[in-house]
Amino acid sequence: METLGDDQQKMRLLRASAARDPANAIVADRLGQAFRDRGDFYELARLLERAVEAWSARAARRSEVRPALLRAHEELAAPLRRRAAGQSDLAARHWAGLCDLDPTNVFAIYSARELLKSQGRYREAAPFFAKEQALIDDQERKLALLRDEAEVRRMANDGSGRTEALRQARRLRPTTRR
Repeated sequence: METLGDDQQKMRLLRASAARDPANAIVADRLGQAFRDRGDFYELARLLERAVEAWSARAARRSEVRPALLRAHEELAAPLRRRAAGQSDLAARHWAGLCDLDPTNVFAIYSARELLKSQGRYREAAPFFAKEQALIDDQERKLALLRDEAEVRRMANDGSGRTEALRQARRLRPTTRR
């Protein structure tokens, strides 16, 4: 059984280890769980932000870092998406990071795109339409995405992109002539 002093000592050691090596996934996991258990989500977010930064630099060279990086992006993005608009930049960054790591994650693609749209960052949101369209088979959903993309590109003053989205929509569902 751990006493109060042991718990405090454990936390000090984990914090020191995380500060020394933010890329240490074992330390980040244990310290993160301690923060979750305490309900200290501010410290958890700080820890995960430092870990994401360290892991991102290593992810291309070391595939074992990738799962921890995916979990951290998702854990940071999901609650931030639900918070006030002040955190939406950070949430969009983490959803986009998740999309980069897992290009098949439709929810991450959708979340990144919608957050960017809500911030008026239309040019940044536009590429996420193609990413989602490449993953889905539902023609009605593709058509809705193309219509939404055309509107986003209009708002981004991207006339040629808007025209191409509308052309694709027309090829998907040609209008009938009477």
